[in-house]
Parts: sequence; C-alpha cells; structure tokens
Amino acid sequence: MQWNAYGGPYVGAVLALCLVCGWHALRRRRGTEQQAEEYLAAPRRVRFGAMLDCAGRSAMAAALFLLMLHLALSPWAMKSCDSQCLHKIQAARNPGESRAEFRAVVDQIRADEELMETFREEAKARVAEVPLQQESQ
Repeated sequence: MQWNAYGGPYVGAVLALCLVCGWHALRRRRGTEQQAEEYLAAPRRVRFGAMLDCAGRSAMAAALFLLMLHLALSPWAMKSCDSQCLHKIQAARNPGESRAEFRAVVDQIRADEELMETFREEAKARVAEVPLQQESQ
C-alpha cells in the first residue's frame, strides 16, 4: 500500500494528536488526588482547552526541531543540487568532453583483466540461471 495515496500523513497526524492528548490526560489524572479531582470537576471546555494547549506546545516543539533540522541540512542540499545542475549544464554545453570521460572510464575498466574476468564469470552464471525457452509445437 502507498502511505500517501491513502491519507497516511493525516492518519499519522491524528494518531500523534491522540497520543499527545492521551498523555496529557494521563499526566493530569496521575497528579495528586486533589489535582485529579480539580481536573475531572472542571467543565469539558476547560479540559478540552488544556488538551489543545498541550497539543499546541508539543506541535511547536516538533516544528522547532524540524526547522532546526531543515536549516542544518539546507546548505548541504543546496550545494548538492547546484553541483548536479552545473554538471548537467556542462555536459549539455560540451557533450564531447562527457563522452571522452565516459570512454576513459570504460577503457580503464577494460584494462583491468581481473575485473573483466569477474564480469565474464558473473555473466556466464546469469546466463546459466536463465532457462532456455523451447519452441512449442
């Protein structure tokens, strides 16, 4: 199943919200007996507001963490994307140079007899694994 195709992020967000609200409710009920009585005696509106406040603080903490992570990784990602783009532009401007680099790598691989022998053995093993198709009559 595809997580995004079936609303997975929404399910994850709802589950996270339920987890935070449940944690808040347990924390309030496990306090002193007086705190638990005050919490249970409070109107639903107050309890709902307290849960939303707890969820909001948790969401702010998660958002701050993700922002810091994004700011830490952005320079690296931008440099990587920029170098790939420049490489593609250079290859488009001068295709002969790219072909020459490719040929040099191919020639280097072909010059290594030990590596070529390994490739040949792997190719023979793969050909032996594939069953031959017999003509049907």
